[in-house]
Amino acid sequence: MFDNDNEKLVDTVMGEAVMALLESEKAVSFDELIAKLQESLSNETDPQRQAAYRAAIGGIHKFRSQPVVARHSRHGTEYDLLLKNMMSQPGATKH
Repeated sequence: MFDNDNEKLVDTVMGEAVMALLESEKAVSFDELIAKLQESLSNETDPQRQAAYRAAIGGIHKFRSQPVVARHSRHGTEYDLLLKNMMSQPGATKH
């Protein structure tokens, strides 16, 4: 559920960008997603959608800057593993 219409619009423009990448058969990565959002932003004339593109781009940058930590238990000992973002690795899977 969305807190407000602005968040829904951010999710909408993000989804549109992901779908465009999938349809173009480009590798889906944070870099490609940001590039697509920036391209769409440069062509957008609606102020609300422009704000949504900026928020989506900012959200991706914020997400990328935070490591994802998972805890796994092996033989009763807990290990902290830093997970690398698979999408940002060279050779990202094309869909």
